[in-house]
Amino acid sequence: MRKFFTDFDYMEGIDTLVITDQEAKHIAKVLRFKVGDKFIISNYNDESFECEIIELSLKSCVVKLLNRVDITNKSNINITLFQGYPKMDKLELVVQKLTEIGVKEIVPLVTNRVNGKLDLEKFKLDRLNKIAKEACKQCGISSIPTINLPTRLDKITQEDMAKYDLIIIPYEKETKNLKTILSNLNHEDIKNVCVFIGPEGGFETEEVEYIQSLGGKSVSLGQRILRTETAAIFISAILQYEFGDR
Repeated sequence: MRKFFTDFDYMEGIDTLVITDQEAKHIAKVLRFKVGDKFIISNYNDESFECEIIELSLKSCVVKLLNRVDITNKSNINITLFQGYPKMDKLELVVQKLTEIGVKEIVPLVTNRVNGKLDLEKFKLDRLNKIAKEACKQCGISSIPTINLPTRLDKITQEDMAKYDLIIIPYEKETKNLKTILSNLNHEDIKNVCVFIGPEGGFETEEVEYIQSLGGKSVSLGQRILRTETAAIFISAILQYEFGDR
């Protein structure tokens, strides 16, 4: 059954929903659905429903919500990724790919080597959320990641990190590889994972030591030095494979 996404807040007792704009046009003109046809509608917030079209035009599609549907593609772990703040086009790529992988939360991270690039007035949160929603549609994922405003590394506290079962820092000067660290863990105990990815140019030594003081484990990702956006995608996929998709 086809699946569509639209923003709506479900409330008990509500049994109809109006879909407008491009989604309605796509349903009517491209897919040529008709009154009486059924599909799945999801609201990016882990709520999905089987529905039936009761009214349809190029501008709106009114559906009756028939029953809630349990979508089973949710990951078994919650990955939060602190991404060293890169250029906007690279951050857009990170958001798109991490959404597809199933990362739960993305936090642009301000470090000593990115201070000059930060301008909150130019930070395009709406655009990043739009990219995440499009990635959800592409993959049929039922929820988008939370995308936060940039935060400074030195503002992150021990209390902020207390909820994580595992905190990882890929670091080019580390000799212990990721495979060794993961093989020594009880996978059943790992539910919330946090990853710190350095910016273009990497973390400074003092920053790595600060994350380690918060409980972080520094790891090597191999003999190759990866771009910041590549490292984020690379390690997120590994963590999802190890802990999430089982």
